[in-house]
Order: sequence, then C-alpha cells, then structure tokens
Amino acid sequence: MSLTMAAEAPPLSMDETGTIRVAGTRVYLDLIVSAHKRGLTAEEIARQYDVLDLADVYGALRYYLRHREEVEAYLARRGAEADELRATVLSAQRPVPTIAELLSRRTYRTGDRVPVSGTWRTRGASPKDLNLVSGDVFPTDPAGRSSEMWDFVSRSGA
Repeated sequence: MSLTMAAEAPPLSMDETGTIRVAGTRVYLDLIVSAHKRGLTAEEIARQYDVLDLADVYGALRYYLRHREEVEAYLARRGAEADELRATVLSAQRPVPTIAELLSRRTYRTGDRVPVSGTWRTRGASPKDLNLVSGDVFPTDPAGRSSEMWDFVSRSGA
C-alpha cells in the first residue's frame, strides 16, 4: 500500500453574495475562525457544528492559518457590512419609548391606575393632563382640582 501525496483544495466555497462557507454546509468560515480565536480546539468546533467533519474543520483552519491576512481582511469587511446593516435597521425603527411613556399610553387607553414617578395616575387621564417633566401626573377635573380631590369631593357630596 502506498500513500498518495496530493494537494487538496480547502473545503470552502463562496456563494453569490461573497460569503465563505464550509462546502456543503451553511456554516460560515467566520464562525470557525471566531471559535478558534476563542481557544476552542478543532474537535470542540466539530462537536459544536454537527454538520462538520473534523477534517473539514482542520481544512478550514489550515486555510485560515496559511492565508491569515486575506481572511482577516475578509472578516473585517464582513464586520463592516454587518455594522452598516445594523445601523440601517436601527435607523428604520421607531425610537424605543420610555417607561413613563408606556405607562401613560396604558393609562390613557385603559384608565388603570399606574404608578409614575412615585405618584398615582387615575382614570380619565389624558395626555394634556400629564406633566412628565416634573413628574406631576395628576389629572384634573374641569375646576382644576386633582382627581383624588375630585373623587373625594364627589363622594362626600361637596
């Protein structure tokens, strides 16, 4: 029996978007390199991704180690593309409301009593009744009295 000494191509392929994957799988070269940089062995990486053969992990790592500058440039480009996409997605989203805004929306819709800034807002509050800057969130009746005062006056008959 004789050993065949032949150079083998790395088990990597590039798709139409320019993403490098382990051939025949959906595992990115980025993931293997990242795991290697975190200190995982080839065996641990192969266990992490059950679709990979140990030989494919070693082949991908061999390619990385022999072409480190090219692969690092590829990873930097992919990171920049990811950052750009993340910024695009975030800029398209509405700003996240504060807790006070969420509580005021819930109170306005349902009339529930909810604490805001250490005070209680009561039924019938409308956005114009709120002063979220100072934390004063007591709705007023037509006479200008706070709702707790109005409820007391209404029950006592005054």
